Amino acid sequence: MIKYSFIFQLLIYSLSSLGQNYEFKEPKNFKIEFGLLDSYSGDPKKLGDTISISYFDNAGNRIKTIHKSEGRMESISSFKYDDSGHKIEYKDYGRQIYYTITDPKTGKYIEKCKWDSTEVVMLTKYQYQNGLLKRSDDYSSDKKLTYSILYDYDLQKRVLKEISMSYPEDNILAYFKPNSTDIDSDHQKQTKIETYTKLYSYTKNLRICTYSDSSGIKSRDTTIFRNGLIAKSITYNSKGKFLKQELYKYNTDNQLIEYSVNNTGIGFNGEELDMITANRFKYEYDNDGFLICVYCYDKEELLQKYYYKRIKK
Repeated sequence: MIKYSFIFQLLIYSLSSLGQNYEFKEPKNFKIEFGLLDSYSGDPKKLGDTISISYFDNAGNRIKTIHKSEGRMESISSFKYDDSGHKIEYKDYGRQIYYTITDPKTGKYIEKCKWDSTEVVMLTKYQYQNGLLKRSDDYSSDKKLTYSILYDYDLQKRVLKEISMSYPEDNILAYFKPNSTDIDSDHQKQTKIETYTKLYSYTKNLRICTYSDSSGIKSRDTTIFRNGLIAKSITYNSKGKFLKQELYKYNTDNQLIEYSVNNTGIGFNGEELDMITANRFKYEYDNDGFLICVYCYDKEELLQKYYYKRIKK
């Protein structure tokens, strides 16, 4: 559960990175408690066992997030900024080490765990030029560079090109088939840097992105903006097959109140995948404009509810 919750939290706070120039309002000198409301007890106010606490500085920058599950520490995320407020480092570290001992009285095995705060799970560093993000680098737990993204901009400071580079990882022992737990024995281990390119073009309220790798174009997406905010995004594969549609709705204060995504289950090369989804998220705010609740739906069925609580430090 902690993994799903953590990924969902990243999704919420990085919608702008998906291309829609929208960011949720962040508090200054506060901490936010984020968690999953218990969906199974029937009590709409009962908390689940997954909680994260985020801390913000006087400038409204997120500086640390602590993730817990069932009362146990799961991981810690830390953030660093330069003097201009640009994020220059993101680090996710710490893990629970599980082990078993023998009960001296009963002779039965007992599972134990202890928190190890020394292991860095993921590290990302960011570089800027003239106030614009120019490069990001991801590092593995053994401090090896695994992934980089380079950015180019036009005179209006809009992204024109992203070049992503995936570096070989020696510690990968096996690859899995898409959407399966079966090992893909035919998958060739990566031995060289793989490069992916994302090109942007703009016309009035439209933005078109083309994704390609060494084999050619993989997909295209068209994004429609209204009042400077993204309203709709549609993605097609290289053969023109519809892959995904994303829709955004806002209130009169330009706050995001609903986001929905529909995946058709068709892959980049036209293959059929077991990925047909129709997910919808609704967002609720307090009178000060801060996010307080998110509702997650599968089509019309409410799956889970997440809450946000501001706490003065």
